[in-house]
Amino acid sequence: MELMNVELPTPDQFGIFQIKGLNATFFRFVAEDGHYLLEPHSFIATVSDPDKRQELMSQTMYDDLQRALDENVSFEN
Repeated sequence: MELMNVELPTPDQFGIFQIKGLNATFFRFVAEDGHYLLEPHSFIATVSDPDKRQELMSQTMYDDLQRALDENVSFEN
């Protein structure tokens, strides 16, 4: 899984990243306890209907994305 367009979180904003091949989908994460933690409940799809932008993710999807985030994005203070 190749992460791309990674933007690190700030104190008042989520960090975001995309996965190669899913150009219209963004995953959010925060800095917590010395590492980055993926937003566990949903991801954002760029669709025209705002009510359909937020999608739920499965536990398997969460685990795979968190592992990719841990392996590919070094924590910065």
